[in-house]
Amino acid sequence: MYIQSWFTSRSAPDAPINDIHLIQRLKSYDDSDLRNVGLKIMLRHSWYLSPELATLALFSKQVPDEEKSELISNMIVERESHLY
Repeated sequence: MYIQSWFTSRSAPDAPINDIHLIQRLKSYDDSDLRNVGLKIMLRHSWYLSPELATLALFSKQVPDEEKSELISNMIVERESHLY
């Protein structure tokens, strides 16, 4: 379950998408006890996620261009809402 995430953890731009993929794999895991423990661990691990760190995904080759464009649009809307 964790091997793929472990080997790709050295890439900061890929960290957000790798965490999302790991959560998706955990959600579909057959053993409910292990699934619940894994998801709780990921919830505690997600403290570092912030709008600023989400921008790392812009430099990931794993994130499709459409999602990068949506991320930029959301950042612009968020910035404009804080200006007024």
